[in-house]
Amino acid sequence: ANSIDLRTTVTVVDASSFVEYWMSKTSVGSSASLWDEQEADPCIESRSLVEFLAEQIEAADRVILNKVDLVDEPTQLTALEILKNLPFGSRRGIISVDRASNQDRFDICTAIQGKVPLSFLFPQDATSRQS
Repeated sequence: ANSIDLRTTVTVVDASSFVEYWMSKTSVGSSASLWDEQEADPCIESRSLVEFLAEQIEAADRVILNKVDLVDEPTQLTALEILKNLPFGSRRGIISVDRASNQDRFDICTAIQGKVPLSFLFPQDATSRQS
């Protein structure tokens, strides 16, 4: 049977709100759109929003900057610059979804409506393994 090696962690970043959240000085609990009040946890609720975002991104091998069609170019470039400076993955570069090919392997991918090349999520070496 064929198998896929899923040792890659992917984080999806919403381009339409990321820069605003990144520049904020609020806590996770004060951000209603990120927090489910029915599952309140005081330890998480009091954490810095920037710290929480950075932790999520740094844990990823690959990052998808989604909804780039909803932001202007300066906002997209700011988001990409922030992401490029965070210590995640192996820092191979940035790829735009419209320029993807099967040989491309990068850490950051821009996307519209979550459309991402399969080669970004499942690199050639992972999909070619069989068990």
